[in-house]
Amino acid sequence: MADAADAAEAPPSKRQRLEAAFEAQGEEGRRKRQHLCCSMCLGPFDEPVFVKPLGNTYCKGCITAWLSENRTDPLTGTRLTVREGNIAAVLVPNIAVQQIIDAQSVPCRYAARGCEAWSALGDLEAHEANCPCKPSKCARCAFVGSRLEVAAHEQACPFVVLGPVLDAQNARIRNLEGEVRDAKRRLTAEHEATQRLKARLEALEAQRPGDLAVVSPPAARRTRATRAGPAETDPTLVFQYPPGVAASDSIVVTRGDLRRLEPGGYLNEKLVDFYLKVIVADARRSPLAEDPDFGNMASAVHAFPSDFFTMLSAGNERVERWTRGVDVFAKKFLLVPVVEDLHWSLAIVCHPGELAKRAIAGHIYPTVDSADHEDGPARPCVIHMDSRGSSLHSARKIEKWLRCFLEMEWRKRHAGEEPFTLWAGPRAGSAIMNPADLLLARPKVPQQMNSADSGLYALRYAQEFLTRAVCRGAPLAVNGRDVSLDFRDHDFEAWFTGRDIAEMRRDIKKLAADLELEKIRAAYRREQAEDAAARPPRRPRQ
Repeated sequence: MADAADAAEAPPSKRQRLEAAFEAQGEEGRRKRQHLCCSMCLGPFDEPVFVKPLGNTYCKGCITAWLSENRTDPLTGTRLTVREGNIAAVLVPNIAVQQIIDAQSVPCRYAARGCEAWSALGDLEAHEANCPCKPSKCARCAFVGSRLEVAAHEQACPFVVLGPVLDAQNARIRNLEGEVRDAKRRLTAEHEATQRLKARLEALEAQRPGDLAVVSPPAARRTRATRAGPAETDPTLVFQYPPGVAASDSIVVTRGDLRRLEPGGYLNEKLVDFYLKVIVADARRSPLAEDPDFGNMASAVHAFPSDFFTMLSAGNERVERWTRGVDVFAKKFLLVPVVEDLHWSLAIVCHPGELAKRAIAGHIYPTVDSADHEDGPARPCVIHMDSRGSSLHSARKIEKWLRCFLEMEWRKRHAGEEPFTLWAGPRAGSAIMNPADLLLARPKVPQQMNSADSGLYALRYAQEFLTRAVCRGAPLAVNGRDVSLDFRDHDFEAWFTGRDIAEMRRDIKKLAADLELEKIRAAYRREQAEDAAARPPRRPRQ
């Protein structure tokens, strides 16, 4: 491969080569020059021609320039018959002289680079095209040298050795760039289509608001986890969850709710309840849905809404409406989100059914001191996970109210039977807990580094716990030893990092955007179907 520097270097002309050759040959060269010299330019012939009818030989360029202004032979002065514009008619190539010139040996153009070969002038171009001393460039790097030097260099050049790898990487990069461009085009097209659908949906809602209205839950939610600015109170409806016909437990998510998913935003009850429902019961959207054990989730787990504990701790017996149709003693785990003082934590009641069965059978639980020797797979307990330690939420208070709730549920479902009690002393007026029947575990869990992410941490605790207690073959058994040791053997602190929490914000935002798009598309399809039904049928052609 010719080097760029070699291409930029102007090669000497054939006349210059002959001059150099004659000079190098000394006296013999000077004699040759006399016979092969043009009498007009006094240099070696360049395209020798003779002039009819005299036969004197000149360079073609020299005699052509002369005859354009004169009509005489430059050497003898004899007048020539030359028609205007037809000088070539009196010029005949001197083939014999040209053959003598082409046979003259001249040095290679690359003599300065080490080539010692002399070639006939007529064969010079062929020689120089293949001269081993011709400058060349490494195919992979900036090294320049003769062809021989470049060939030796390329044997050890790391760029040549790694060339196939680099080519493959570059090809992959080009493919990825192409995929990115295609993805951008698709996203742009989808965004434009979404904007058109949104505009159409807004027009439909303005025309028929009653048809597209979403039924809100009957009980207004108290936003004790809110620290809302004007943008976060935007009441514009985005979607309801679950999608479809609204029910009493449907969650209506607004534009203001979704703005809380921006960095630094506080999650409110709607967002926490929405994502808990997704984790536990949504086979399409749950991050755990791909696990083969996810099919057991709905039968094993019940997630209470955020208002449940708020109303329970206020002594409001309306909490019964959240267990209507749900046997909490048939569940393995009850998820209870707790929100107080602008802070979220998570309580998990484990194996409440085992608690009831053992109480009915008269089973005596081991004491706290001996509980660490019990390795059975099902130990009833309350696990409290708080991203601020115990500085804001009292784990004992939460345990107390959950005990009350379990006893209330038992009385409601077994009216007329002797109720089991979760209290050590007489039920009336006693606030002394028996730590042996329902243990409280407070494992060390990842801690938040700001004041805004507690809701996300509570959701991530639920997701990670269910991943290990229900999915992946349920490696977390929740036995007596684990509970008494606050699960120190399981290293809950390594479940996730702050970076995972930031990623979780983005995941929930994407999930919300997908649901909004589903709503828009469903409304658009319904509108299309209504329009099609309203059009009169076509008459058959006669």
